[in-house]
Amino acid sequence: MEPYIVTKAERAENGMISHTIITKGDDKVLYYHDVRAGLSWPTEAAPGYYCILGEKYSETYRFEGMNRRGELRLLVEREFNGISLNDLFAQLTDDSAMLECRSIYTDIEEPFEGHVEAFWEFVHKKGVKVGSLTPAPYVDNFLLGISWIQDWVKDGLLSVPETSVAYSQLKTISKPDLAESPEEKFPAINALRFVVGAFHKYRPGQTLFTPNRRKAASKSRGALGRR
Repeated sequence: MEPYIVTKAERAENGMISHTIITKGDDKVLYYHDVRAGLSWPTEAAPGYYCILGEKYSETYRFEGMNRRGELRLLVEREFNGISLNDLFAQLTDDSAMLECRSIYTDIEEPFEGHVEAFWEFVHKKGVKVGSLTPAPYVDNFLLGISWIQDWVKDGLLSVPETSVAYSQLKTISKPDLAESPEEKFPAINALRFVVGAFHKYRPGQTLFTPNRRKAASKSRGALGRR
């Protein structure tokens, strides 16, 4: 699925997230169990990069014993080659607010503690809407992250557009690349493994909302009542 333009995003009381998007015809609404981000910090050797993924609504969440997950879709990705962290923070918080993304997974330990402090200083100074900057699971295990990404792809549960930076890096990485600083050679994969790892380890809560069936049932009952 190619990236799309979101005109409106809402989070329901039960956690369901809806995105109203522009299509060739009428506006369309897509539903997600959760929307999360992965952030790879810029370094002297690598650009900054973040991606935002949504787990597509799946009705199997509603039934006991059915563990089929929703498809993870790449909604936004950004790469930053500049020096100013504030430029990165401005775009990240804009995208997060627009997409109802409240969890950003990243490396919060040294040598990035200063980056984390700078992020919160920016947030407080600008008064922007933002969720949490959360430690990514198994942040030091790049190989495990790659393994999770491959598992989700093989199961047909990870959609990454072929035009994306993340797709390009996934196609070119090889085992020898993992020997030395892969997080700097492949920042897009680094951020992607953070957020895929978060979805893998921290499953979104079960959602009892069934948008299409409820609408169909309502119309059916209305039609019967008029007969």
